[in-house]
Amino acid sequence: MRAYRARQRGEREPVTFDVALTDGDELALAIERGRQLQAELANAVAALAELDAALQSERRRHVATKRKLERARADLEGHRAAEDRRLDELRAVHGELEALRSDRLRSGQDTAGPNRAARRQAAKQERSR
Repeated sequence: MRAYRARQRGEREPVTFDVALTDGDELALAIERGRQLQAELANAVAALAELDAALQSERRRHVATKRKLERARADLEGHRAAEDRRLDELRAVHGELEALRSDRLRSGQDTAGPNRAARRQAAKQERSR
């Protein structure tokens, strides 16, 4: 457009942008710098969008992992409670056994049966008869 008007008026045609840029024209340099900045901004926006998507994905993964951890903790607490109940039952049974043993000892009954060596000896004597 500028070249057409210049020809209509009989003036010299203005230089092209590339020539002005090569010659170091300040306006051409400013325009080129603006284009570069726009390209950098577009790249930065695209990179930011990618990073934002990655961040959202990691946040979702974090929430899922946190839920799994909470379920695992709840399961662990349930197992611990069951283990505590079983331990209490075992202690109660052990206490009853100890009470029975002490009653038998007090009454003079022999609580210990023959040990393995004694059983073997008795079996050997049985075979030799």
